[in-house]
Amino acid sequence: MFRNYLLVTFRNLLKNRVFTIINILGLGIALSVCIVAFFNNMFNYEFDRANVNFDKIYRVNSFRDMQGREQEYGIVPATLGLDIKKDIPGIEKSARLMITGSPVKEGENIFSTQVSYVDPEFLGIFTFPILLGDQKSIESQGNVLVSRKMATTLFGEKYPIGKTISIINDKNKEFTYTVGAVFADLPENSSFRIDILTHFDNFLLMWKRKDADWKFMITAFFIQVPEKSALPSVTQSLKKYLPVQNIAREDFRINRFTLVPLKCKSRTS
Repeated sequence: MFRNYLLVTFRNLLKNRVFTIINILGLGIALSVCIVAFFNNMFNYEFDRANVNFDKIYRVNSFRDMQGREQEYGIVPATLGLDIKKDIPGIEKSARLMITGSPVKEGENIFSTQVSYVDPEFLGIFTFPILLGDQKSIESQGNVLVSRKMATTLFGEKYPIGKTISIINDKNKEFTYTVGAVFADLPENSSFRIDILTHFDNFLLMWKRKDADWKFMITAFFIQVPEKSALPSVTQSLKKYLPVQNIAREDFRINRFTLVPLKCKSRTS
């Protein structure tokens, strides 16, 4: 009997070929759109959730007047990261990030890439799965940490730990570092595109900058606040840094600082 039902169904479909084709195509397109929408939603939902402390991480942004309206910026003074944990209760960890586009040399080969300079606590705030070497190598100025992709680019199939590379600054001067660890490539739905990490003080050395200089702006500054109830007081306490900053940078006067949750997907590249 089931076979008869099938035969009747196919006969009816053949009698109405045009409508059958339209309905099948419409159903196929609808299913395709639903599948794409599902994966797109999952991609966005899981953005940065690879970080264990995902819901405790905040980026400190600044606001200033720009042509008659208030404009938000991701850059903040480097000095903000020096004593903020000591000065403001509620902040568990903090780390500065400075990104440069720098030539990287391995042997006679030169690669153009980005280098990220961070305070060591950066790896305590964000999750960077270590595949080889020691995560604590970030604490030494003589080391760099590289992604698995970058390790392959630089050294091929050779064991990368202990190998050396040189980073070239804007004066064409080379600074040599030892690979202390290799971390897993960051997922696509991450706020970062990082392949080389090294100590923040290396940037100060290579570019002859002082982080006690309120004129010196950095790419990003992150803090970890365990208790959401502390956020209003942290934001309020940030105001005390405005006067000294605005005296130092009259050309970049900041109205206020704000805390942006990592879940807002503000990409830093």
